[in-house]
Amino acid sequence: MGLIRTEFSQTNLTDANFQGAALAHVNFAFAKLSRANFSGADLSDADFTGADLTDADLSGANTTGADFTNAVLQGTKGYR
Repeated sequence: MGLIRTEFSQTNLTDANFQGAALAHVNFAFAKLSRANFSGADLSDADFTGADLTDADLSGANTTGADFTNAVLQGTKGYR
């Protein structure tokens, strides 16, 4: 699945499954992403500013250049 440069800011994506998706440069700023599955996804240069990633799964995801400024990362798996 490829959603490069898509706009998801301020969207409720609780429990979304983005496993293995191409999400480079996607804007998730201030989105609700609790329990979302991003395992193995390409999140390079994605914007997660202020997003709620509580209990999300980032295992094996490429987060190079991604912005997690003020993101809620409690219980998030795979975040470095």
